[in-house]
Amino acid sequence: MSAAGIPLSALGLHAAAPVQTVIDEIRSELAVIILENRSEIRKKLMAAEADPARVLTGFMFRRLMDRARWSPRNDPFRYLYKMAADALREADGIHLSTKGSTGSLYSLEKESRPIGPLCEEDYTTIPLPADLPRISSLAEVTHKKTLVRLARWFWQEMSRLFQNRPIWIELRDLIQWIAVYIPLGRVETRLPDTHKDGTESDNLPAVEPDRNAPFDPEVVCRWAGCFSNLLNDKEAMAFYLYHGEERPLKDVAIRMGFKGPSGPAVHLGSVTEKLSAFAADLRWLSPDKETPPNRLAQRLFKETLTEILKKRFETP
Repeated sequence: MSAAGIPLSALGLHAAAPVQTVIDEIRSELAVIILENRSEIRKKLMAAEADPARVLTGFMFRRLMDRARWSPRNDPFRYLYKMAADALREADGIHLSTKGSTGSLYSLEKESRPIGPLCEEDYTTIPLPADLPRISSLAEVTHKKTLVRLARWFWQEMSRLFQNRPIWIELRDLIQWIAVYIPLGRVETRLPDTHKDGTESDNLPAVEPDRNAPFDPEVVCRWAGCFSNLLNDKEAMAFYLYHGEERPLKDVAIRMGFKGPSGPAVHLGSVTEKLSAFAADLRWLSPDKETPPNRLAQRLFKETLTEILKKRFETP
């Protein structure tokens, strides 16, 4: 079962969940999305011919992509990072900033100074709080109260090292410190290496999917990078402007120097043909006799491809 094309499992709901429960969950997710992306949503809605439903659906899918990418099974480090960010955002007396060099910063004092990323030797000597119940697994550490307690303790200990001055700490360093004591089972990951034009260094989709998972986010992201190598600049630009920036064909044509919408439409059609051939035998992206395509996998592929193409055209 799905709601507006979104599988209920992605919302953390059972397929047989009551309709009102589904509505309440979607309403809750949308409230968070609007609060966290107000400026970006406002900018998109002010564009000509903007479709509010399409804009919000896009943000909803992006949020669900985060859940898929940052799951405890696929990437424990990113999952814990996301859980900690959510917990600290709701905690009293903790301030967050997005101006960190590697992500978010946090502090117990609003007026603080950044100290930059820490080296491993800076935090490995800091013990866990003595009053904290023994924790030995990721599941035990992801409770909000536990994460907030650890964040406060780590901040106080690091502040003490800086002569008790108020400081901004990289949230990533908090997770690295927790990982010293709680085995995450996997080191921090990053997206594949790319060339200056935003394309991946390896254009062969030779990654074996995890057959036991609904879909493997890392494999899908890699496929998107591989496919980007197959697009010429006009195809890539048409796809990015139309699907990424969600511009109408008329605006895409003007941006690309065409006299009318038929110009970019030709290149979009070419992208569709290439994608059909590329994804024909790829699980999750195309249907087969046993299973339909996975909507979230398809959305992740599109979002990742858009991000890669954006980097291509943003490079000086």
